[in-house]
Amino acid sequence: GIPHLYTPNLSAWLLLELCPGRTDLELEEAFVDAVTPTVGESEARRQAGEGIELLLGQGLIERTAVSPAMSSQGEQHE
Repeated sequence: GIPHLYTPNLSAWLLLELCPGRTDLELEEAFVDAVTPTVGESEARRQAGEGIELLLGQGLIERTAVSPAMSSQGEQHE
């Protein structure tokens, strides 16, 4: 069949831009810092959580618990 094409919304685009070199928690905090002035902290955290789970589910990012600076393996979101 035809492969599913995912079109990210603005929150997903921002999360993708912020991903490289960040753990899940670092990614969430960077997103919250960026959008809290516009939507408030609770909404920013909601969008971050939903967006990260969506991107993980689509296989566009991978979960990592250790930032590259702390890991000799250099695993990161990509």
